[in-house]
Amino acid sequence: MIKHSVSVRNLIEFVYSGGDIDNRYANVLRAKDGVAAHQYVQKGYGAGAKAEVSVSYTEVLDDVELILSGRIDGLFIDADNKVTIDEIKSTSKDIIGLEAPADIHLLQAKFYAFMYAYQNSVENISVMITYINPLDKTTKIFSFTYKTDQLKAEVTDVILLYLDYLNKINSIKQNKDESILNLCFPFPYRKGQRNIVKNVYKTLTENKNLFLHAPTGSGKTLSVLFPSLKYIAGKDAKIFYLSSKGTQKNAAAEAVNILSNNGLSVKTVIIDAKEKVCLNDKVSCNPEDCEYARGYYDKIKEIIYKLLQGNDMITREVIAAYAEEHKVCPFELSLDISLFCDIIICDYNYCFDPIASFKRYFEESGEYIFLVDEAHNLSERGRGMYSADIKKDELLKSRKNIKSYKSLYSSLGKINTSLNKIAKYDDKDITEIDSKDEVFASIRNFMNSVDKYAVQHGALPEQMQDIYLTILRFYKLMQLAGKSHIFYYDKTQNTLKLYCLDASAYLAESMKKSSSSILFSATLIPTDYFMRISGGQPDDYVMVCDSPFDEANLKVIAACNIELTYKKRNDSISKIISYINAVTTHKKGNYMAFFPSIDFMNLVYDAYVKEYGEENLILQKSGMSEDERAEFIARFDESGSALCAFAVLGGSFAESIDLTGERLIGCIVVSVGLPKVCYEREKLKQYYDKEGGGFDYAYLYEGMNKIMQAGGRVIRTENDKGTLLLIDTRFNWGKYKALSQKTWPNINYTYGYEEFIKTLSD
Repeated sequence: MIKHSVSVRNLIEFVYSGGDIDNRYANVLRAKDGVAAHQYVQKGYGAGAKAEVSVSYTEVLDDVELILSGRIDGLFIDADNKVTIDEIKSTSKDIIGLEAPADIHLLQAKFYAFMYAYQNSVENISVMITYINPLDKTTKIFSFTYKTDQLKAEVTDVILLYLDYLNKINSIKQNKDESILNLCFPFPYRKGQRNIVKNVYKTLTENKNLFLHAPTGSGKTLSVLFPSLKYIAGKDAKIFYLSSKGTQKNAAAEAVNILSNNGLSVKTVIIDAKEKVCLNDKVSCNPEDCEYARGYYDKIKEIIYKLLQGNDMITREVIAAYAEEHKVCPFELSLDISLFCDIIICDYNYCFDPIASFKRYFEESGEYIFLVDEAHNLSERGRGMYSADIKKDELLKSRKNIKSYKSLYSSLGKINTSLNKIAKYDDKDITEIDSKDEVFASIRNFMNSVDKYAVQHGALPEQMQDIYLTILRFYKLMQLAGKSHIFYYDKTQNTLKLYCLDASAYLAESMKKSSSSILFSATLIPTDYFMRISGGQPDDYVMVCDSPFDEANLKVIAACNIELTYKKRNDSISKIISYINAVTTHKKGNYMAFFPSIDFMNLVYDAYVKEYGEENLILQKSGMSEDERAEFIARFDESGSALCAFAVLGGSFAESIDLTGERLIGCIVVSVGLPKVCYEREKLKQYYDKEGGGFDYAYLYEGMNKIMQAGGRVIRTENDKGTLLLIDTRFNWGKYKALSQKTWPNINYTYGYEEFIKTLSD
């Protein structure tokens, strides 16, 4: 028996989908406005009424058990036991002029009414559809009464349409559970790897979370993916493999392919950003500008079936080929096909970002496993997800282009006027403001103007789409902001900023969407720090593993005679290049040298070229494309080449890169990688000073984490051998020393060039 869970809303939308994609005015209602409108109606229900009542229903057909779920907005039972359910719909369209509810809204209410009536043996039930405009709180109610048998017949017809399609899909996926049950771990277990697998499985069975520190070479990806697959056998559950960089997606896909070569039969989709997969020169999601948007929903069901029939690993290239052949949007295709996949490989933001997250999954309950790769990045990414800004220059540019649209032109002008007033508050570069400032009222006024315009005209002027989306994001996050946020105006950049100092509470809330979250990285030390900033809870599990490799395979040298504090680093460039040259010429091979910033890297690179020439050197550039990054990595081969790459700490080449064997035999890490002192970092320090760890949280741990990641590039397998050079006096100081020794206990400390050369040669 195959189990399949789906929300009522998703089922109805899938069965009755049709027409075009049209995002010219996406989201007439912001999420929080919709919630507030729902709550406004619910507060007026009176005593005895219930709100947000969960209902479910199971239908079995052939070998499929379909589990439907949903929530009733309002439930009333009067003195005569007459039952009425209310379905609330928020819209800024003209409500008074509505003559009847939308068919799809009424059908959704009928489903909920039937599910409640069936659960509670009710023969007759009434249905209300309440429309509300969140701007002026205008409401209009449509009422109907049905016999439960009548509802059952109508609901069953819709369910059968869905089940018929589902049976077609399941005929393709019929070997999934059997393949998982017969699946064996594809390699001999490395040291400690079996314990990782056991602890991940235990965590999943207990529906808890796990913070897993597993050093480089532990085989983390397979160690978390294998038990997760074992867990979902026989269940209607999905695995979300979440990454912060594209290279991690590739590693996840490779792990799935390894398991597939050993008998696994599951469907996997890799979801990439819309901007990366769009087949047009410009992203413009509407039927007038994009042929891939026209008739999308009329075509999609058959395309999904064909695509699943022919592919187990659904990559960007596979999606693009089908999208081009059938003239459908590749991004929406990847989202829609994910509904029928077992593993979804995607960026963090699809599960953690309040604006970009998967609404199709997380608005209703489901059994989802979050595998959070390189979890040391989650907190910083989380802060970014809950931060936003509005650049005055962009606002003025957009305003200049919409002079003929008076209401929109005027409302943008009011935001600009508010920003001008802030700029005059004081003579500082940074002006802090609070949530009661006039500028936030002007932003709300702009959003109301947009609503009114869109109701009248159906879409916004194309020339203001970008600024609308920018202000929309700011507006949404402004409503979510709490004590962990700050508002300020940066006069040097003419930018209004909303900055999140601590996203841990939001991340914790997002993890509640999962039945279990496994957060893993080679650098989750100190674990209490990473749990604190990443949404960890007191009852979460923690596992810290030792390296599975022989320590003797990696020679670690700390050059402690070179001062690299921000004020002194430029004076040390001549020493730095001599140490880099010594390492790279001591043994011919491929090396990487990592630097704290791209500016300092360029200075050292120029000095190195001047002194030693540029033969066999490559340099990371700002804003490299995926193809350029791939070409950069491809330079590292095992053909006996001698290469030295200059790259940035914390960048795309400092983590999630596997250059095994002779492809990389050494790394040089310059500085302890502390973030640059700035206003936001200092506010972070002040925020965490209350907990006694301001400098550590704002600077130390983040910098040292970059060091651990970069140093971890050298030894990737049990056969790898190499050298790691750490350059900075601070590697011999207090917490810097303690943290680096936890990762590399056998560090050799040197205090002069001759001593360094001798240690290098020993």
